[in-house]
Order: sequence, then structure tokens, then C-alpha cells
Amino acid sequence: MSRYRDRKLSKTYTFVGSDVFADQNARQQSRNAFEAGSGIVSNWDVMEAVLDYIFLKLGIDGQDGSVGRPIVMTEPVANLGYSRKMMTEIVFECYSAPSLAYGIDSLFSYRYNGGRTGLVVSSSHSSTHLIPVVDSRAMLSHATRLNWGRSQSAEYLLKLLQLKYPNFPGKLTSFQADSIVREHCYVSNDYVQELGGYFAWTGLEERDHVIQFPYTEQVVIQKSEE
Repeated sequence: MSRYRDRKLSKTYTFVGSDVFADQNARQQSRNAFEAGSGIVSNWDVMEAVLDYIFLKLGIDGQDGSVGRPIVMTEPVANLGYSRKMMTEIVFECYSAPSLAYGIDSLFSYRYNGGRTGLVVSSSHSSTHLIPVVDSRAMLSHATRLNWGRSQSAEYLLKLLQLKYPNFPGKLTSFQADSIVREHCYVSNDYVQELGGYFAWTGLEERDHVIQFPYTEQVVIQKSEE
């Protein structure tokens, strides 16, 4: 979330989510609701602003800012009791919701897609959870957390690019590496087979992936002798 003050218009604008990246000034003043390197909410003022933005976008604006309908809130595996307590307090006191239910997002998705028995792999920004499900019942006592998510992938990709292109014209930032992971990377269904195909010469040009580094062309004003 970012609050940007336009001095010319004397107005304060609030940007949430992807709208923050639309303006450079707003991006520089952005604040994250989560603790760095984890999915734990640490800035509740930002979280409350995000919830305000969500309810307004959904068109839910009851009397005195109340929601007036039940809310289902997703949470990670083994969520902290303090985080749930603070979220419950905000939902009931700020939005006057009649009821609130918590659930794990990946299990909601697995149930919605008709899964009954299998292994749920839920990869988030800072971690990956493995949850076995047997006969539509999640075995949470056997769930495993891996400290690897998109943020670690972006950091690893950034190090690889810096090692391969040490004299690159322009410094690669963590934001650019995160954008590359989000827009150009994917999870392979058969890593060994796909990696073996990259060593074949046939179709190499079709598999080549070129990404243009953003740059701003400098306009040189040429002065005449006069």
C-alpha cells in the first residue's frame, strides 16, 4: 500500500496492490503489510487500508462503513494466534461483520477442484507448504513447510544474472528480478526431460527467450554554431 501526496492538486491518493507500480513516486513510498521475508502481518494500519480498498472494490459499503455479511478469511498453515486475534478484532470492530471463518487457501482450492486424496503443494511469496490429504481430510499433523517461495526464487535469479552479466549496462534490482519470476518463469512438469531437450540443437531458436531490459533513451540537444 502507498499513500502519495500530490502537492500541486493538494490531494492524497492511496494505491493498493498492483496499482502501486503504476506510479514511480507511489512505488518509492510503498509499505508492505507483511514482515520482511515472511507471511506474518506486522503492519496492521496497512492491512486495514488494504481491507478498505477490497471492500470498496467489491461494492460493499454498508451503513457506517459496516460490511454486514459473513466473511471467509484465508490463512497459512499454523498461523500465529496473535495474527488471528488482531485480524478478528479488525473485522468485528471496524467492519461489524456478523461472522468470520478462517481456512487454508490451498485446501479451499483443492476441495473446489474436486480433489479427495493427494498431496497439496502450496507455494507462496516466502514459503512452500506440503499438505497430504486423505479422503478429503487434511493431515495437518504431517504437513511440512519449506522456506522457499517467490522471494527466494527472485533473489537466486538476481544472483545468477549478476554473475553472468557483471558488466551489464545498468544495475539489476530486486524488483526487476521479482518481475521476471512473476511474468516469465514457470514450474516444469518434467524437469529432467525438459532440461534434456534444451541441449538439442533442433528448435533452439524457438526456445530462446529474450527479455528487453527497460531503459530511457537520452535526448541529446545539438546546438548550432549560432
